[in-house]
Amino acid sequence: MKFIIKLIIVLLLASVVAIYANNGIGHVVIFVKNYRLDMTLFSFIVFIFGIEVIFYFLIRFWLNVRQLSRKINNTNMAQR
Repeated sequence: MKFIIKLIIVLLLASVVAIYANNGIGHVVIFVKNYRLDMTLFSFIVFIFGIEVIFYFLIRFWLNVRQLSRKINNTNMAQR
């Protein structure tokens, strides 16, 4: 969790530096085949942050489910 907080702080500082280095709010353009995705730098940062948070909680959920099945198996073995 400490690593994620440090990573978020570094990303926010990098975005602030990028915004002030360009004297304004920038735009991010992503080209994929025939599609073009155009968004502001702020919305891109929020999007990346949201994806990181979602993946963090999905990984925690997955690890807890694996530990839960092990705990259930250990409890069943102890009751026998």
